[in-house]
Amino acid sequence: MTGRMRHRNGVAVRPVERFDSALAPVSRYDLVLWLVPLAFLLAFVASATLAISTHTALVGASLISALAIVDAVALHPPRAS
Repeated sequence: MTGRMRHRNGVAVRPVERFDSALAPVSRYDLVLWLVPLAFLLAFVASATLAISTHTALVGASLISALAIVDAVALHPPRAS
């Protein structure tokens, strides 16, 4: 199955390859910087729409954020190239 192909400069490019090339400049640390506020945003949305207290939602967002930061700083620290 070849899937839909698009041509860039006369070369056929699959959609997955286009997606990979779009995410190439995004690093692990960029994703962590997006994950922290996203976790809190989802916590507030969940507390507003579901039967979850704000405190419980914030504790969950805090744990997710803390795990992401520990992963980025301690488990996979940035290295000088």
